[in-house]
Amino acid sequence: MSVYAPSQPPIVFKPAGPHTATLIWLHGLGDSGAGWADVADQFALPGLKLVFPTSSQLPVTLNGGMRMNAWFDLTSLSDIDTVEDRAGMQASTAHVRALVEAEVSAGVPHNRIVVAGFSQGGAIALSVGLRTPQPLAGVVALSTWLPLRDDYPGALGEGAKATPVLQCHGTQDQVVRTAYGQQTHEAMKAMGMNTELKLYPMAHSACPQELDAVRAFLQSRL
Repeated sequence: MSVYAPSQPPIVFKPAGPHTATLIWLHGLGDSGAGWADVADQFALPGLKLVFPTSSQLPVTLNGGMRMNAWFDLTSLSDIDTVEDRAGMQASTAHVRALVEAEVSAGVPHNRIVVAGFSQGGAIALSVGLRTPQPLAGVVALSTWLPLRDDYPGALGEGAKATPVLQCHGTQDQVVRTAYGQQTHEAMKAMGMNTELKLYPMAHSACPQELDAVRAFLQSRL
């Protein structure tokens, strides 16, 4: 198996005091860790380390084969389940899982770690959370969908149902349709997941009210 090769090192913000919790935030297609590190101050909590990794680079079919930062290849967003890059999704999920385990090795338990992401990054965050052997503090999934949906419920990890999920989605999202987020929410509820879906009048983006909800979720879990 090839070694996962991020296109650049993670951006890390360490807490001023003792490190007691970690947030790992995954960017969307074509973005980088720096894209979300710009709003890091919105998530700063006492003792919370913030980690903004960048994916590997690969050719993306949806964008004419152009190489870019991507957690996995995308063929279509009009029928998101038709052709899925299982190998890419599994490699990125394993990479993020390794980032989680590095935090555990540094002394932060699983139940003090939140994995979050936007769009493609949110899809990987959901994969990590639903397949986790140990409960995490939570998963934040913004403007995204559940990849490899047909794997479930068989692929659910032992810690999944004890890992709360905050989903947020725009009602005007023409990139990752609102219906995909709603379908993901219903699928997770049917599997017994502790999940909440918040909708906002926005496109494929973030808004201040959404970021406030994420901060409140982090405060409640950490």
